[in-house]
Amino acid sequence: ALLSPAYLWICFLSLQPHKEERFLFTAYPLIITAAALSFENLHSLLRTTLLHLLSSRGLTRRHVTRAFEALMLAILAVSFGRTMTLIRGFSAPG
Repeated sequence: ALLSPAYLWICFLSLQPHKEERFLFTAYPLIITAAALSFENLHSLLRTTLLHLLSSRGLTRRHVTRAFEALMLAILAVSFGRTMTLIRGFSAPG
């Protein structure tokens, strides 16, 4: 229920035939909030359910935490790449 406005706005923007970056800026805070809540839920799932299942295979909480940190670093790298592409693509020559 908390993410319903984000999903509705993304659906609305997806139906638009011509998308420009300036119209997507309004959706970014909603997308970031949805991502943060999703990652928190994913982390809770890893910490409780999967940790119990993986402990039988010799993996500890530290292994699960390291895997989650690696996932977060990969997402950070992709986000940084997109930001740099936007800066390079939309800046004026000079």
